[in-house]
Amino acid sequence: FGWYIETLRGHEVRRHTGQTAGFAASLAHFPRDRMTVIVLCNLGTIGVAGRIGQAVAKLYVPALSLRALGTKPDEDAQTGARLREIVRAQLAGKPDAEAFTTGARDALSTDSARANWGRFNAYGPLRAFDFAGRETEGERRTLRYRVGLGEHLLLLKFVLNGEGKVSEMSAEEEE
Repeated sequence: FGWYIETLRGHEVRRHTGQTAGFAASLAHFPRDRMTVIVLCNLGTIGVAGRIGQAVAKLYVPALSLRALGTKPDEDAQTGARLREIVRAQLAGKPDAEAFTTGARDALSTDSARANWGRFNAYGPLRAFDFAGRETEGERRTLRYRVGLGEHLLLLKFVLNGEGKVSEMSAEEEE
């Protein structure tokens, strides 16, 4: 039925979102926290209802906040430094095309992706790039960094293929 069953910072969540022309909805159930957040809105912007719902959930379960997310020393500082430079270039609107797979380049070239990175750039200078976690599945590595831009926090997720190219780069924004 299209339900996502996942873990958000150690909290189990079952969620479903959707949008159509002019409308969006999100339902997120946190069973162990005994909380359900439902958002219905008259904005059809992709992801807006989910972002509103997550912001509401953080008010009741502060551990969901990026501010509460623990960081740790990066065991692969060279890769971390390379990813930081990729982010700097993306913020400047001059992405390093060679750092990405074709699919990732295409995803980051959409109008909405460029608008998001333009908004992130407007938050202010890159002031923090802290390692938050790593997962490995075969040759695929997923790395997460808590990033400070001005007074804003993001959680950036990078998926690297076996060649070390970024095949996915996504951002969770602290509301």
